[in-house]
Amino acid sequence: MTVSIITPAYNRANTLPRLFDSLQKQTCMDFEWIVVDDGSVDNTREVVADFENAASFPMRCFTKTNGGVHTARNRGIREATGTLIMFIDSDDALMPHAVELGITLWNKTKFDFLFGRYVREDGKTLGIPYPENFNDLPKFKKDRFRRKYSFDCFVTIQTDILKNNFYPEPENTKFILESMLWNELYVKYECLYTNEIFGTNYHDQENQLTKHWQTPEIFRAYYLASLDLFNRIFDMNKSFTAYEKTKVMYRLLRAGIKLEKPLRKINRDLKKSSSRLLAAVMYVPLYIYISVKKGC
Repeated sequence: MTVSIITPAYNRANTLPRLFDSLQKQTCMDFEWIVVDDGSVDNTREVVADFENAASFPMRCFTKTNGGVHTARNRGIREATGTLIMFIDSDDALMPHAVELGITLWNKTKFDFLFGRYVREDGKTLGIPYPENFNDLPKFKKDRFRRKYSFDCFVTIQTDILKNNFYPEPENTKFILESMLWNELYVKYECLYTNEIFGTNYHDQENQLTKHWQTPEIFRAYYLASLDLFNRIFDMNKSFTAYEKTKVMYRLLRAGIKLEKPLRKINRDLKKSSSRLLAAVMYVPLYIYISVKKGC
């Protein structure tokens, strides 16, 4: 198979049929579908079993203990046999040309990974268009544009890259920000950006971010991702500005305070003296602000 399509699923019995139908309508069937059931407690497994009997393409389903979407994706990556991996969420759908377009662009450019576009249910494109000749810009300019205008993208990536770069799986953590993997991939590999539409992004169920918003899970996720930026990524990727680093420190400290981490513990997690100095300058005013706001 040229493409392995990976779909993590948790209690998605009512949305998976829409995705399955879009896969059945693909103009190119050179793909396998890997569904990873992340410990669903509804009838997801039974629905997927019906798909296996009706599918006009190879598909496999794996069931695991609930551990979060990042662990489900890692399982799918391990099982993938295609040259390319496409990620598609269990509540979204692919355009009929998605697989064919991904393979065509791969044959033309041999990209490391590709970011395509989604439309919403109402047909409007998510995010803003990439400028003309965007792929010809210096890498640091593309990185800054991507960070400034963040939006959901359709991802296609060489399988070998992911088999050597799995999503981090911090202990006792069921939710991480995907940037904990992708920030490193942006440094190591080249991305092809395209305004071509690959799928439709639906929001008829709670997504992970909505589910965990203003809970310890989301604060821990932001804390770990921000900490990773200061301890690793800023040394690897020099395109971050001082303003961006200050924003990341704000996010790290805010999450740390919400997790009831004192400054000494945050400093212990930060490896560099420059990062600790910035944390020391920002911690007290932010702690007072959060405390006062909480008391209001």
